[in-house]
Amino acid sequence: MGEASANKLIGFSSIAIDFLRRKSSEVSNICFAFVYFSHTRTITPVEIMGSLLKHLVYRNGSLSLSKELRDLYSEHMRNSTRPTFTEFAKVLEAESREIPSLFVVFDALDECAQQDDTRTKILNELRRLPTVRLLITGRADVAGVMSILGDVSELEICARDEDIDKYIEGEVDRKENLINNCKNDEDLKKTIREIIVMKARGM
Repeated sequence: MGEASANKLIGFSSIAIDFLRRKSSEVSNICFAFVYFSHTRTITPVEIMGSLLKHLVYRNGSLSLSKELRDLYSEHMRNSTRPTFTEFAKVLEAESREIPSLFVVFDALDECAQQDDTRTKILNELRRLPTVRLLITGRADVAGVMSILGDVSELEICARDEDIDKYIEGEVDRKENLINNCKNDEDLKKTIREIIVMKARGM
């Protein structure tokens, strides 16, 4: 994913997150969680489920623990072990019953490593939870795994050529190596912009 595309998706996700943060502060019985995927860091299914559970139990700035979570904590403290994916999923289901809505934002799901079937495992578990509402951003290649969720609403977001051109122009004027190469060659600057816009194809 190019930087322009990444900025576009992060901007869209930020709008959604800001909205959910305001709503969660206004309404005490909803919760939202956010996971940003990056190809530079592999996130395991266990880490994702643990993160979602953490958001849920710390909702509204206060700690809320179910009996299932307390029992799980005690067991693993006693044995000096860590919870498994299945255990996290079971407790997440129990915790989610306590609230009418759990909003989950997965940003750049296409960046999620496909090893360990991470995408499939997470979506399969979340689709079983009736109170979960999912917002997923990513490139078109996530469409296949999203079919797990059944009937979903989709919104295609494509960058306009003029938006990409404006972004690239700013980068050319900000990067030292590009400034040095283009300062006396406007044709080179124009060529760089035109080629990148052509290659982007709306991203």
